[in-house]
Amino acid sequence: MDSRLVDHIERVRAACEERLSVAARVEKIHASACDLVASPVELPDVCRQPPSEGYGRHLLFRCRERGFAVLALVWPEGAATPAHDHGAWGIVAVSEGRVEVTEYLREDDGTCEGYARLIERGRRMFEPGDAAISYPPHDDVHRIANAAPGVTITIHTYAVDMKSCRIFDVDDHRSEIKHLRYDTEFVSA
Repeated sequence: MDSRLVDHIERVRAACEERLSVAARVEKIHASACDLVASPVELPDVCRQPPSEGYGRHLLFRCRERGFAVLALVWPEGAATPAHDHGAWGIVAVSEGRVEVTEYLREDDGTCEGYARLIERGRRMFEPGDAAISYPPHDDVHRIANAAPGVTITIHTYAVDMKSCRIFDVDDHRSEIKHLRYDTEFVSA
């Protein structure tokens, strides 16, 4: 495993152990993620190969004690997520390529199961060395798309090892739970 990735994991662990506000913890981890992707992260070949459809999700590390997870996602040209939320903070750091993050505001109160009214808040481009923050409740619903010709690789650090997320159909105002899977899993500690 890339020594810079090991260092990032240790900085995340330390931030999770410190007595910090969640906002201060996320800022520390964001800075660590930006340092990590200042140059391309060395990953196993399997984490660099684009899947035949969608995007690849590779669990690089899961901390059972503190709950956080670090993943590598590989995005073929044109790949994108639907609008979705995590329900917990997350950081998306661009190692190679470029992503466009579309942020949404949820207008409804979430009490009607399966219904969600979203409005687009804006779009931002992230290049290698940049990192986006997803932070509920106001900055959680987003969509990520590969905005580069060719493959993009991102490193995601999440507060929790997400087994599911809520996805949204922006045009039809629908939402549903989507169960997530990993293409590969490497380390748990």
